Amino acid sequence: MPTTRPRSRLTIAIVAGVVLSGLVGLWAASFPGGQLVAALVATVGFGLLAVVWLVLVILAIARRRFRWTLVALPLTAAVVLLLGQSNLPDRLGLALARSDLDQARASGQCPARVGWYPVARCTTALDEQVVIVEDAGFLNEEGFAHFDTPPEPDPGSGFVARHIAGGWYRVTIVW
Repeated sequence: MPTTRPRSRLTIAIVAGVVLSGLVGLWAASFPGGQLVAALVATVGFGLLAVVWLVLVILAIARRRFRWTLVALPLTAAVVLLLGQSNLPDRLGLALARSDLDQARASGQCPARVGWYPVARCTTALDEQVVIVEDAGFLNEEGFAHFDTPPEPDPGSGFVARHIAGGWYRVTIVW
């Protein structure tokens, strides 16, 4: 029966850590405005993995042996960073919360949860219901709203709407 070499176990552990940190980072990015604690966990995870990766790169250079597994961490980190900055996490979050948001919009009631997001409160902006997600954003309140006509940008209002899909917007209320 073949045994797993220690290097293979280390490679598996690094790849698992990269995937886990990447998934936590993307989950944090799917919150409107981001989720600070999960983003910090993902950042610390990537930071620890970067230190291990750097040690492995130094050892590979010293031994003059390049290993293709050393490409996994920076490549995955770059993909996660690019995906996190795209509209994909917002679209995923909206897709998971869409049915609850549609129900709340139709009933005019403030739900306790929308998708996997806990709701802090509901408010009204531009005559539409805005569902504020708990623990989303950092210093601002973040949530979802549906507008039939795109809201006009008003720099001094403290209200910012970023289009996600259809008539749905990610709303930031700056205080």
